[in-house]
Amino acid sequence: MEALRSIRVAMSKRRLLVALCGAVVVALGLVGASLYLYERDDVSRLDVSSPKYEKIRKAVMSDANPDMFGGTGSLGTGDIAKFQAIFDAKRKSLGSFGKFEDSLLSDEQLKFTPVE
Repeated sequence: MEALRSIRVAMSKRRLLVALCGAVVVALGLVGASLYLYERDDVSRLDVSSPKYEKIRKAVMSDANPDMFGGTGSLGTGDIAKFQAIFDAKRKSLGSFGKFEDSLLSDEQLKFTPVE
């Protein structure tokens, strides 16, 4: 009983330190749980920022895109016409993929395995 009382006195003197340590332990526990779920549910396969997908990331992300419309600067009638032309060209290129079908998001198409 005396040991418990001495622990309680020591903790009351250092409440801030105990609270900070408790917060760190809770944060580490939550990070561990989230990483466990991230790997268990196979979400890591969808993460292109992973180092093992460096070649794919380079193919997907291209810095040199001349068709991009600047997000800063002045906005005039010519700028709006330029944006509309870029937008229409992109919309036309998307039409070449065909119409969206629900079957494209099926588990078989996405190669998801059922969780039991």
